[in-house]
Amino acid sequence: PSTSIPVGIVTERDIVQFQSLKLDFARILAQEVMSTPLSTVKPQDSLWGVHDRMQQLRVRRLVVTGEGGELFGIITQTHMLQLLDPVEMYGTIETLQQAIDRQTVELHQEIVQRQELAVALADSEARYRSVVEDQIELICRLQPDGTLTFVNDSCCRFFGKLRQELIGSNLMDLLAPEHRDLWEREWQQLLQPHPDRILSEQRLVLASGEVRWVQWTTKAIVNPWGQMGEYQAVGRDITDRKQADEILRQHAERERLLADITQQIRRSLNLEEILQTTTVEVQQFLETDRVLVSRFEPSGCVRVVAESVRSAIPSLLGKALGNEALVTYWQNPASQHAHTV
Repeated sequence: PSTSIPVGIVTERDIVQFQSLKLDFARILAQEVMSTPLSTVKPQDSLWGVHDRMQQLRVRRLVVTGEGGELFGIITQTHMLQLLDPVEMYGTIETLQQAIDRQTVELHQEIVQRQELAVALADSEARYRSVVEDQIELICRLQPDGTLTFVNDSCCRFFGKLRQELIGSNLMDLLAPEHRDLWEREWQQLLQPHPDRILSEQRLVLASGEVRWVQWTTKAIVNPWGQMGEYQAVGRDITDRKQADEILRQHAERERLLADITQQIRRSLNLEEILQTTTVEVQQFLETDRVLVSRFEPSGCVRVVAESVRSAIPSLLGKALGNEALVTYWQNPASQHAHTV
């Protein structure tokens, strides 16, 4: 253990966010932006207790400290996943467990690669923006009702329209319909006396019909007499970042489901409960209509011993299916109103 007493934490995600806000890293102190007070655990706490605390706090890492507050280290969700050894299964779920373990490793590797790529892209973007910032940022000015009075060349290229087409139009009309109410509420804050600048993310519809994400920084322009005449918005295309975040979110959700399956299987010694838990979790993971586990009978047919199926689809649980029935079902799943795994 270290003799240092931790007082806060700054994560990679914080750094990426601060870069997007254009904060001056050379002047800002760590104590000004760190997350504090720290959420900590003790070295003797169980991994299950650590996992529960992460879920309650909705965080991916916790600081480990001793009785005197001295720093022992940091534990992350990734560390915990690496400790999950494959469970030796028996009978009909052995093949399924092996497939789950293989997909967990592949998903974990892909998430790590995505995270490294996101950091590299953020670093490259910061260096590039310092050189050509004026050329790539979307800059426009608006009247209090949202009417555009000025757009730079980047705005014209981004929206695929001529300058004269954009000037005089309303920025609200360029937003995706589901984001207009949010923009209206944020815009009302700028109309108040002494407004602060507003940072927002909006989906915009281009002339081609393509939808892109833009992060806007909007502030009021005050004339020499202290009056607010217009507003300036500076936008940055963050579509790639949004797509990367969504991919990471989906992979993290799949990884969580796989971990839940493994943990529930390890906690139970009842075969029926294990099979039922597995079918339910796998159905959620694959987003399919039906997942079932069947057993070969001495007569040559198979009997469905565990099943998870959508409510509107007939259940096959407990039924014995002959070879002809299986062939017909797999060749024409629509006749059973389901896609089965």
